[in-house]
Amino acid sequence: MKIYEFKGFPNPSRVRIALAEKGLIDQVSFISVNVPEGEHREPTFLAKNPWGTVPVLELDDGMVISECTAITEYIDHLDGQPSLTGRTARARAIIHSAVSSRR
Repeated sequence: MKIYEFKGFPNPSRVRIALAEKGLIDQVSFISVNVPEGEHREPTFLAKNPWGTVPVLELDDGMVISECTAITEYIDHLDGQPSLTGRTARARAIIHSAVSSRR
């Protein structure tokens, strides 16, 4: 797996935290996308994520997942413990509310 990121941004940091919590951080290659220099707007990156945002997770089979919440949920379901996104519908709703909050 590969994570395309810009280290100074909060959403890639959330993905790194999820990987660390699940004990999977050593199984991922991190590729820096220099957002201030516009690398996220280059055709090679836009081919992976047409929205030009980071983070992006590229799986070994070439499938690409963008958006922090989707990536975090994918990571959470790779391994059972600890659960990061909730085991029940109620727990997932509470977690999504907290994560999506724009205060």
